Amino acid sequence: MKLLHSTGFRLMILLFLYTSTGAAQYPDSLMHVLKNYRQSDTIKVNLLSDVSLQFQYINIDSMLLLAQQGYSLAENLKYRKGMAECLKLQGIANYNLTNNDIALALY
Repeated sequence: MKLLHSTGFRLMILLFLYTSTGAAQYPDSLMHVLKNYRQSDTIKVNLLSDVSLQFQYINIDSMLLLAQQGYSLAENLKYRKGMAECLKLQGIANYNLTNNDIALALY
């Protein structure tokens, strides 16, 4: 009976409900915004990095691809903050893909 009233058990249930419902829809919503955004500016770089981060636990390959696209655009725009964020995301993706040498170079 104590288990049902413990804080840890409640947090586990809330986490399960969160991940099984709306949390999985968030990357899809951001992808929709990204696909409909036509300008090539810093906002698009930020969208690419946000979407990339959302794919961290869903699809690492997509995370890496989006971070690479964001870096390329940020580099063309000379948007240093965006370049740094996208390099960090590429490093995380490569680390998760066990490409440790590449990840280290990107950090």
